[in-house]
This record gives sequence, C-alpha cells and structure tokens, in this order.
Amino acid sequence: MIQVSDMSFEHLNDPLKGVDACDRILKADPGAAGAQRQLIWFYAMTLQRAKLLKQIESAVKSQKEPRESYGYFFLADSFRTKFAVQLNQRWHESAPDEEVFQVARVLHLPNADADSPDSATTTVEGDDARPAADRSRQELLEELLSRFPHNIELLAHLALDRLNSGDAAGAAALL
Repeated sequence: MIQVSDMSFEHLNDPLKGVDACDRILKADPGAAGAQRQLIWFYAMTLQRAKLLKQIESAVKSQKEPRESYGYFFLADSFRTKFAVQLNQRWHESAPDEEVFQVARVLHLPNADADSPDSATTTVEGDDARPAADRSRQELLEELLSRFPHNIELLAHLALDRLNSGDAAGAAALL
C-alpha cells in the first residue's frame, strides 16, 4: 500500500490518492512510519497547519515521527519554500479545482511581487487570467480570498499581513 502512495505522490501526480492510501495504511497500522512521513511532508507542502500538527502529534504518540517533523513543527507558522510553489502548481494542474493547491502555491510565493522567473508560468484561475508574474502576490491573495472566503490558512495569512502593516481593523474584519 505504501507503494501506491509513493506512486500517487510522484509518478501519477495524484497526491490526494496518496493521502487516501496513507490514511488507509494508518488505520491498519497507526505506527506506519512511511505513511506518517508522507502525510507530514504533504501537509507541510500544502500549508495545512492543523492537519500537519495533528499528524506530527500522531507520529510522536506512535514513536514513529520522522526527524524532519520537528522542523515542520517549529516552522509551522512560517514555513515557505520555492520548491512548494512548483509542486503545488504541478498538483494544481492535475486537480484544477482543488482549493488547497491553489492557496498553498500562492502562500508559498515570496513576499515581494511575483516577478521571479519561477512564477512566470503560473496562473490563478478566475476573472483575471493574466499570468501570475503580471500580478502582485497581494492581488493573487485577494483573488483567492474572494474565491475561498473560508480558507483558514488564507485568512490567517492575510490577517497577519494586515496586522504587520498596521491595519488592525482590516485584520479584525477577516476574523
């Protein structure tokens, strides 16, 4: 079953099937280290903090936590990587309606305007079909907010951005 998960994440470009396989493995064997590792990695790459922390807790309880889980735990609120932008874009292409990949890709973008060569080939579907490189990260975030107004990771990120810019009222309005 772990091979199904491996193939789903890597070769089939269907991580949701991989997550399902890992969940089934862990129901049968809560201490399955490979499944724990894959889910922790997936939740970190897709910035699903609640699921990430719950999975790390489960792995620790079973004493099968991978070493990297501690890094993900301590960086849960600030983890960002250029690799995850590309990874979520690839996953988004295989599941274009999947909210988690759209949101994670944009949240992983650098804070500066999306003007790097890596982001030039990515887009966020919606009313404005310009490539992401032609729009600022903030525009992409606002577009995602209009499409996914209840996405907790997006709301938390935008609220923190507004607090950091001195807009406490704007942050409160998101909550």
